[in-house]
Amino acid sequence: MKHLATTGVACLRGFSRRHANPERSVYGDTACLRNDSVGMPHTALLCLAVALLALAGCRKAAEPQPAAAEGGDELVIYSPHSDEIRDEFGLGFEAWYRSQTGRRVRVSWPDAGGTSQMLRRLQDKFEAGRFDVDVVFGGGSPTFEEMKGRGLLEPYKLPADLLGAIPPVVAGQRIYDPDYTWYGAALTNFGLIYNRAVIRAQHLPPVTAWDAMGEPAYVGLVGAGDAAKSGSMRAAYEIILEAYGYERGMALLVRTMANSRQIYNGAGEIPRDCAQGIIAVGPCIDFYADRQMHSEGGEDLGYVAPPGLTVLNCDPIGILKKAPHRPVAEKFLQYVLSPAGQLLWVLPPGVPEGPRKFALERTPVLPALLARPDVKARRGETTDPFSLPPAAFYDAAKGSARVAILPDYLRVAAVENEASLKQAWRAIIAAGLPADLVAELTRPLISEDEMARLGREVWAPIRVPADATPEKATELRQREEMRLRRKAELLTEWRNTLYHRYESLAEKAAGH
Repeated sequence: MKHLATTGVACLRGFSRRHANPERSVYGDTACLRNDSVGMPHTALLCLAVALLALAGCRKAAEPQPAAAEGGDELVIYSPHSDEIRDEFGLGFEAWYRSQTGRRVRVSWPDAGGTSQMLRRLQDKFEAGRFDVDVVFGGGSPTFEEMKGRGLLEPYKLPADLLGAIPPVVAGQRIYDPDYTWYGAALTNFGLIYNRAVIRAQHLPPVTAWDAMGEPAYVGLVGAGDAAKSGSMRAAYEIILEAYGYERGMALLVRTMANSRQIYNGAGEIPRDCAQGIIAVGPCIDFYADRQMHSEGGEDLGYVAPPGLTVLNCDPIGILKKAPHRPVAEKFLQYVLSPAGQLLWVLPPGVPEGPRKFALERTPVLPALLARPDVKARRGETTDPFSLPPAAFYDAAKGSARVAILPDYLRVAAVENEASLKQAWRAIIAAGLPADLVAELTRPLISEDEMARLGREVWAPIRVPADATPEKATELRQREEMRLRRKAELLTEWRNTLYHRYESLAEKAAGH
């Protein structure tokens, strides 16, 4: 009876997960379920009947998770990665872990949202004393530096053979934290995806650099993202700020948002809509672009990493403070950063050592893998990232200082004021682009130095140390409440000021 209950409930869980999100692969459920779009499969009905009969006689105890029932282990991961990456690394780790330890492991991937949302959720959990997540996988090195600064990560030094295979710095960017709180799991760069067919049909200027997104000819044809929800978009916007300088870069970001067809929540939506011809251009991570270019409709797509105006970055992994399954979390990092895990990024599906189903198309952090004949054949003429010079214009410290405040500023400037911004920009274009109105539209409310100061003094949370006296803890909590009030006041002030600016500019342009 106990076996019947376990089988039946597993089928029910699989049915609910698969039909709630049919694109996700669910581990271990394929024997019970088909991916039908309508109705319940006959096998699922059989599973339901078995479950109900079994549960009727097994109400004495709650149903254990499959891994726990069979003496296995557990791991809980927060990740902004796609379902394809989660599935491949989840299944790969389960097999690797069993080969290494002789034990089963159940990997859980609770919904964490985008990178920025994930960071907020973790902060809320820690403030509430809830330590129920083991690993963070993906999100960009500035985000992991922010987590480190907030005390969310705990150090873990890889075994010497794994650590020695990873270069500490590539193209001027650090690939792992010298204190070992995070490690880059893959390399990436940022650029622009564009649709050649739309550009030809609309007689648009070519896409060669970031400033194409701000061209008046591209009005309504740009895909922009909300940096408060997507860490990838935040990273791209930071690169633009530093590549062009703060004043010019901020002006380009405002024009980009004003040109957007819509402001997306997730970075993966931009290449999808570009492939469908809904937009002509948008910021994009290289592997999103590569995947879309090799999908249906991808023959019209192009991708450019603007020479001298972009940087190589890494997508890290780290162990959270008070991870409930710390030994398993350490094993997961070992797997991801070993050749067994790294080859999932670069090999095609179905080959030995490669992913089972999905082509992930990313660059590993192990230089030795790029010399393998099968990997070289797969990558073609792609530039070796380990030979790239540093991007002289980029200052990682600036990016870390603005990691929290920049998304909030852009949100009130262009997301919450999207309609009035677009109305003003279109009126200015119709008026012939008077230089004074364009300058006023795109002028930042605060200077670069002021943004850095506010980032340090108002956007950085005040933590209460575990060993703080009651008096000190009360003082720190009061200061945190004051900080939050000041932050809210500034955001309201910026939102209102920019709204009135855009409304005024629309009127000026109409009468120009």
